[in-house]
Amino acid sequence: IPPERRGKAMGVVMGAYSFAAVLGVPAGLELARRGGFHVPFFAVAGLGVLVAGLAIVLLPSMRGHLGGAAAPGSALRELRALVSRPLVVLSYLATASVMMASFLIIPNISAYVQHNLGYPRDRLGLLYLAGGALSFVVMRTAGPLLDRLGAFRTSLAGAALLVGVLYAGFHAYVPALPVIGVFVGFMTSTTICNISYSTLASKVPLPAERARFASIQSAVQHLSSALAAFLSARMLRELPDGQLDGMDGVAALAIAFTLAFCPLLLWIERRVALD
Repeated sequence: IPPERRGKAMGVVMGAYSFAAVLGVPAGLELARRGGFHVPFFAVAGLGVLVAGLAIVLLPSMRGHLGGAAAPGSALRELRALVSRPLVVLSYLATASVMMASFLIIPNISAYVQHNLGYPRDRLGLLYLAGGALSFVVMRTAGPLLDRLGAFRTSLAGAALLVGVLYAGFHAYVPALPVIGVFVGFMTSTTICNISYSTLASKVPLPAERARFASIQSAVQHLSSALAAFLSARMLRELPDGQLDGMDGVAALAIAFTLAFCPLLLWIERRVALD
């Protein structure tokens, strides 16, 4: 996909995440309710086997970009060369910051809206349905905007919304805000930030570097999300009535990572334009 149309393409591809939230989360909750907590795990394993088989059968090998690759045995040297480039390091820092901002909240959001905000457990599926549906629309809209405005300016809208939602919905909750508005606002804003950095990050590596770049990026995503979940668990305390104490501090830390994300994206965008 040419760089000038990559935002639109990423919007289409990443729409799968929203589709999964629309169908997968409510389906998982229903499967767990009917058959126990272990049933969704078996369902995901079965779908994984199915998708892997379809990928092997239907997707092309896509080895054309390896024509000018280095000789075998140089993988470690190439890896060191990749991670020593400042632009790549900045890209991974942006990945870590946006994942930290999101996953400080995501593992706790269900318990928070139920016990702190009083949202009923049997209507959680509606939250994910509304959030996923709107995120899908935002994905398809933000993609073309990225191509026209650039990643930084598009991400500013998502970051501004995310900071507002984190402050008014988690740090200092405003009682007039509906729970579904807080939830949907959080999902929508993180969607805009994610598609902005994903589109820009796709322009950082050379074609022959994309697989190892994406592999390390995926590792950074998982490490950052795990670290964020660990930190939030250490910062939070469950009160006798089930409410989470300390969410204001967790939200403040998420706001800090969100504010750090935008200048990183601006720096990357300028470096990519120069390269």
